[in-house]
Amino acid sequence: MKLAMQNIASCFYEGSLVHRRHGSIDNSFRYPVMMAYLDLDELEPLFASPELLGTPGLWSTKWPAVASFRRADNYGDPAIPLSDSIRQLIESRLGYQPEGPIRLLTNFRLWGMRMNPVSFYYCYDRGGESLAALVAEVRNTPWNESHCYVVDLRERQTANGAYRFTTDKVFHVSPFLPPELSYAWQVRDPGEQLFVHIAVQEHSETLFEASLALRRRPLSESSKAEYLCKYPLQTALIWLRIYWQAFRLWRKNATFYPHP
Repeated sequence: MKLAMQNIASCFYEGSLVHRRHGSIDNSFRYPVMMAYLDLDELEPLFASPELLGTPGLWSTKWPAVASFRRADNYGDPAIPLSDSIRQLIESRLGYQPEGPIRLLTNFRLWGMRMNPVSFYYCYDRGGESLAALVAEVRNTPWNESHCYVVDLRERQTANGAYRFTTDKVFHVSPFLPPELSYAWQVRDPGEQLFVHIAVQEHSETLFEASLALRRRPLSESSKAEYLCKYPLQTALIWLRIYWQAFRLWRKNATFYPHP
């Protein structure tokens, strides 16, 4: 049975990515982005019957295409469904498994190129109404290593609807930030808008901030076409912008911290 596109949870989110560096060396930028928000229960059956991303040559979960999703690009054993791998990861870290939907905010491969500095897994409770956990799968460039930050969100929602928490920084990403830091996170349950803010802190002093402010776009044939027209080189541009911003910091004599 084909999926009714208007009834699926999967969608696009479009908006802006903002980075701000504080302190003696100021550096900031804002870039437009459009990301996929994929319900893994909707996506995984489509490896055999790809109605969701099944336009030959343009969209695929299996074959070469302009835009594609690959199970092997994400956490865990490619032979295990991604949702099962994420649930097992959460159980190993937090001692329980979320029983509701798991939805992934990520970038598609474009023209075969993968570039996902961070992918977010929003993991819901059995009723699918409240977030039970968040997994942030972070990758670094050029080392192509990955690490998953796993956070228990049960009973952490504040009065204004945001989830706020702090984690230690345990993974080397930017060579222009010292290793002994922490992350102060603020996230909201994705709806018509999606918001993520991360402050990189040293002894409560914010050195760097990154935020995503996005608006929901239904996943349809027209939005898929618009995505390919407006963002055909998004993954390549992410790669180029990472190195361009690193070059700017080097030119400003920012302290360099080698990979440990």
